[in-house]
Amino acid sequence: MITALIFGDDMKTAITFLVSCLVVPLASVGVRAQVPRPDPYKTSPELERRGQRVTPEDLRVLKRADEMLATPASWNRHDARVCPARATRWSLFCALQDAAHEVFGEERYRALAIQEVRFTVEDRMTGLAIQHRLTDYNNLPSTRFADIKDVLKVTMDRVAARLAAQQQ
Repeated sequence: MITALIFGDDMKTAITFLVSCLVVPLASVGVRAQVPRPDPYKTSPELERRGQRVTPEDLRVLKRADEMLATPASWNRHDARVCPARATRWSLFCALQDAAHEVFGEERYRALAIQEVRFTVEDRMTGLAIQHRLTDYNNLPSTRFADIKDVLKVTMDRVAARLAAQQQ
């Protein structure tokens, strides 16, 4: 209605004016338009391939997640896939996410270390209907803290062995 009062019935002129008032000033202060990015939560056949090349950083992520989950009191057994900042209790998913963020300096939802934990969990959940491997395993009534620690240990052992073999 306001544009009709200012510009009459020329809607194209009104839109051009509004864009110049909103977009141009934003660009001048360094705000860029949002460019669609690939969905970081989506998997692919390449990401789901086991036995990929690992790095020392992958092992660091796993060790850091293991440190975060040092005691049963540090484990959040009711994962909702929301990881609060400055948490003192972590689900398996959140410990891995926070550890990856510490090691890489950014969110890496599909970091190889995390994928390796997904594979370890998947092996343990054979025959169960799962949607989110880490969350579903964490939240199973039968999963205990010792199971979470064992998943991390088994995955660390696998990654360490592959890392050693790669360095030969």
